[in-house]
Amino acid sequence: MRLRPALMTCVVAALLVGGALGTSSAGVLQAASLNDTQRETVEVIARDAAGLLVLTQDYGLYRSERAARQWNLVHQRLSHAMADYAAVDAASAEQVDDLQQTARNLPQIFAALRQASQLPAADLDGAARRETLTDQLVNDTRRVSDGAFELSRNLVEARRRDATRQRWLAVATQATLLTLTLLLAGLLLRRVLAPIDKLRRVAKAVEGGDLAARSALTPKDELGQLSQALDAMTAALQQRDGALRDSNRQLA
Repeated sequence: MRLRPALMTCVVAALLVGGALGTSSAGVLQAASLNDTQRETVEVIARDAAGLLVLTQDYGLYRSERAARQWNLVHQRLSHAMADYAAVDAASAEQVDDLQQTARNLPQIFAALRQASQLPAADLDGAARRETLTDQLVNDTRRVSDGAFELSRNLVEARRRDATRQRWLAVATQATLLTLTLLLAGLLLRRVLAPIDKLRRVAKAVEGGDLAARSALTPKDELGQLSQALDAMTAALQQRDGALRDSNRQLA
């Protein structure tokens, strides 16, 4: 194999490995950025779900219109956060859809609770209905909150998997680059440096008058062609030197 194609093969392989590492690193960084965005959204969902729990209990105790208005505002923010999360995470679509459906049902339950709260305090059926609606609202809101924490745990696990994959990819890339470096070093030593050193010794011998010196390198590469040319030149010089010596003897 000629030296130039061999060297080019090593260079191209190194570039491909470097390109693959760059592409994979870019993908991991993009995934990490998306993961951070999703975690921020999940934190909003968890915080707003916890806020709804507090406001629900507050309204159930005091029937405050201020708590009702805050409940509606927090629920709107929660719905927007869940929609944002669903738009960027197709892998959790089923789980998020279930939470969104639960969250969409909360305003109806809260409206029924407000309506039941307008009944006289002495109305035992109204009090029982308020208690039932409050329990249902609290349980469904906790379901949303628990779902948000589950999403958060999934994101942490995904981040851990991505980090592990990146570490293994870095190890594999370094091992591949080390292997290519060793192969290139071995190629240079065996196919370049050793033949050049032999050619240098032959040139020194010819310079010292030893026209019988030959490199005898036979590889079919650039250095092999140079060796054959050097040996041919040395052989031609040896023939001319022999012819000149014969001519001098005849003249003598």
